[in-house]
Amino acid sequence: MRLSSTVLFVLLIQRTLAYPAISGEIQRERRIVGGELARVEQVPHLVNIRLNRYFHCGGSLVTSRCVLTAAHCIGHNSPNDFVVRGGNTLLSDVGNWRTIEQVFVPPEYNNRTFEHDVAIMRLNTKLQGVNIKPIAIGDFALAQGEYVTVSGWGLTHEHAALPPNHMHTVRLRVLEQAQCKAFYDDYRNVTDTMFCASVPGEKDACLADSGGPAVARGRLVGVVSWGKGRECGRADSPGVYVRLNMVKKWIMSVLYKHC
Repeated sequence: MRLSSTVLFVLLIQRTLAYPAISGEIQRERRIVGGELARVEQVPHLVNIRLNRYFHCGGSLVTSRCVLTAAHCIGHNSPNDFVVRGGNTLLSDVGNWRTIEQVFVPPEYNNRTFEHDVAIMRLNTKLQGVNIKPIAIGDFALAQGEYVTVSGWGLTHEHAALPPNHMHTVRLRVLEQAQCKAFYDDYRNVTDTMFCASVPGEKDACLADSGGPAVARGRLVGVVSWGKGRECGRADSPGVYVRLNMVKKWIMSVLYKHC
């Protein structure tokens, strides 16, 4: 049976309102490919960040009052433009949200090189409830070959048009730093504050995972930062993450004063 254009339009609007698509602000410096379904009980620190009502980026609750995400997820937007939702497995879940009172970005952040690509959002009130729990930030250096777990609502393949409604998670291997730099030699500089992680050609972060957590040994060790264009899951373009032990001093100074 064929549907009329009017019916198709209504169905599309209903789907969009159920779990808003990626905001148009950043079309792939936000980056789960090859992952599996997960529930918020497994990652109670994971939050989804909305920009003007639309799903925009991932983030991690690091205190009951503050969320760590990527600086490029903030852009030139006002704190009033954002809402954070926690304790949700599905993007269509609408409970437990907070507005943003203040945003902090390190002075070293560069929106071209993505150096120090982290930001802290101070919520208007504490985010607490069932399946909501802050995660501690690791201060150790990741070893080559070590695995990190990345979670979020990013695209499940690079040609997808909409993020999945259901949270996904994936285990990725930390690549050797020289190899990481070589992959992006003609694209962007990979600095010591960054690391690459993937299972080359199989598993990766993707569009809309940006700002989300990379976890190892039960600690938050990375933030999803950037990749090459819309390429996800390819052997020669692994996801690039902020190495949190290298920027932890700034993070902790903000948490101590404001969170």
